[in-house]
Amino acid sequence: TGIAISANGEVTMAAQPTVFVPGTGSASNATGDGTDYAMVFGGTERVDQNSDFDNVSTFTAPVTGNYLFTVQIAVSGLSSMESSIARFRVGGSGLFTGWIYDATTLGADSVNGLVSLGFSIIIDLDASDAVTIALDISGGSKAADVSLANSWLGVVLVS
Repeated sequence: TGIAISANGEVTMAAQPTVFVPGTGSASNATGDGTDYAMVFGGTERVDQNSDFDNVSTFTAPVTGNYLFTVQIAVSGLSSMESSIARFRVGGSGLFTGWIYDATTLGADSVNGLVSLGFSIIIDLDASDAVTIALDISGGSKAADVSLANSWLGVVLVS
């Protein structure tokens, strides 16, 4: 059934494009000097309704529509002068979020030294558009580590 409505009015759509995947492992010295680090989530997918995620780094839109992307990226090894930008790439072109973080205003977790960068964005995609996410930290040396095990990606078609 494409759309199911319960007796109480709850609606479920078995084929609704939805993805949630955690990362696994870590990437040492991934960025910090302005180098783009292409996020590799690649953990065990918790949700992938239509196999729209390649289980590495790329979500491919199965239909044209507006997609909500939610991302958490955990980073350590930041210096006080660094800032970060998350880039969403659709096909060959880059789409930037409005989130720019100044490490001087962020405090690292005292237990494991991580700073978690979380954000959401709605992107209008055409069918077959492929989306990847990159992290760009600049203002220091290439010493920022990405804790993929503490990072995740969620995607859902909203309209």
